Amino acid sequence: MSSCDCQEYPDLTLERTAISGRARKTKHLKGHLVQIADGPDEGDGLFRCPICQQLWQRNFAWNWGNKEYLFRVPETSLEDWIKEPFVAPDAVLIYVAVIDDFISKQKFALAGENCRRQPCGHLRISSSAFCLRHHIESLQRNRMLPQTPPGRWWGPYLKLAPNQLWEYVASEQSRLES
Repeated sequence: MSSCDCQEYPDLTLERTAISGRARKTKHLKGHLVQIADGPDEGDGLFRCPICQQLWQRNFAWNWGNKEYLFRVPETSLEDWIKEPFVAPDAVLIYVAVIDDFISKQKFALAGENCRRQPCGHLRISSSAFCLRHHIESLQRNRMLPQTPPGRWWGPYLKLAPNQLWEYVASEQSRLES
């Protein structure tokens, strides 16, 4: 085989149809790849195209009936990947959708007292002892909002990484306080 079709499989967009479509095409894509590592979580795997050297990570999308799919990932060492695989697009999609839905549907207002988390210094939101960020973190700890998906954030998903969420939340808090 002198050529591969890796370029026909771009980075996944964070849409259900994109992930479902990739799941349907994964068997074909996987046909010419070589698995080079098993991940720390059951089922995770790292694959390499022997022709173009592109790396692919395997994940199982639990919200899609645990369907297997592959997504391209940047070059990394096996040691680094085994320690921390890349964040899975299906997990990012669900996480962002739920957090965004939560923030956009709430009508946050300030209560006038400081956030209970020390040494925060922001004002707490009404119906909570915390500022918006610490309120969201509290809901995550109590499993009322999803945890940040595990893994290394990269390329097409960096704009949605946790630090970006906290910057957005900080801007919402500032908007409330102004």
